Amino acid sequence: WGDSDLVSLPQQPSIPATEALGNPVSSTLYTLSGRQLSLSNHLPAGFYLLRKQYASGAVVTEKILVQTAK
Repeated sequence: WGDSDLVSLPQQPSIPATEALGNPVSSTLYTLSGRQLSLSNHLPAGFYLLRKQYASGAVVTEKILVQTAK
């Protein structure tokens, strides 16, 4: 088999999956142990899970780091 049948496709710039989904319709913040927090809570520095739901029904969970201001 030769490579003569292969078609070269133009390179598309990749965009993050969350950008392709648009804006989230809801966001929920959790501790790493799974306890739900209010987004208005004062958060001590550390890692948290941010769960975003999109209009398409897609759900994305991101691990985020909250740092204290210096």
